[in-house]
Amino acid sequence: MHVFVTGATTELGREVIRQLGGCGHHVTGMIRRRSELAAIRRDGGLPLLADPASAVEIERALHIVEADVILNLSPQKSNTLLHDGHGWRGLDKTLPALLCGAQGASC
Repeated sequence: MHVFVTGATTELGREVIRQLGGCGHHVTGMIRRRSELAAIRRDGGLPLLADPASAVEIERALHIVEADVILNLSPQKSNTLLHDGHGWRGLDKTLPALLCGAQGASC
């Protein structure tokens, strides 16, 4: 499946890209700056440079990507999940269920 992730350089966005890519999904992460290209590639995603405040650029990005699923993580506020010792436990179960629901398939 092809997944498009906004907010790709946030802690949550990077973890989502790593986990989905690790499961064999094709993941494109929207970034704001060229300096973020390498980080998304290291996480297993394909970076796409676009301004999240520009409707024209978002539309262009969506046409380029032709994603099956869009995960809009841009508006997510920073949190302390990674710093309280719990990490992202459970995300490995939540993401596959989310994607299966998006496909209308049972997993």
